Amino acid sequence: MADVFALKDAIEKAATPDAQDAARQALVAALDGDASEAAVAAVAEQLYRLGVVTLMRKRDAAAAMELFKRGADKKNPAWSPACRTSYALVLHARGKQQQAVFELRKVTAAAGTPAAATAHVFLCQVLRDMGAKPSEIEKADKERIAALEALHRAADATSADKAHWALTLAAAHKEGGSRSEAKRLLQEVVAMGAAAG
Repeated sequence: MADVFALKDAIEKAATPDAQDAARQALVAALDGDASEAAVAAVAEQLYRLGVVTLMRKRDAAAAMELFKRGADKKNPAWSPACRTSYALVLHARGKQQQAVFELRKVTAAAGTPAAATAHVFLCQVLRDMGAKPSEIEKADKERIAALEALHRAADATSADKAHWALTLAAAHKEGGSRSEAKRLLQEVVAMGAAAG
């Protein structure tokens, strides 16, 4: 079995973006068949990062989708949701709305996680963009608000995370909830001052 730490270290020490990409590809090639938790997490992370680089720098949506899909299939709780959400967003950009909704719903099923709440945000946008039924959008908005409220409540009262979830929740309320609650949340962030980040 290859050394996960040595492979990660090679990525950090790479001097150029192309060298980093090569080191990431080497990690994936060396560890892809390893079922240990550390190896699966490392592979999923690097597939995500390679997917982002492939999409943003190389402008290759098809290759990026393949990398995101592979990362999602690893079922790593830390990185696979980000891979699946990214995969869904590329599907959406390519006009595959129903498949994007399907993939986002897989992520939203893991309630109570930042990844699920983020997927809820994107799900609502995809539903609006595709002209879904108002009842479907309203249901998704309620689910998004509930997911964001849970994270907002759980965040430390003086942390930037609290401010982040308050702002995201305020935006959700502005689109599909209570405008007075959106205003209250924005005032909460302002009152946090420097602690809001």
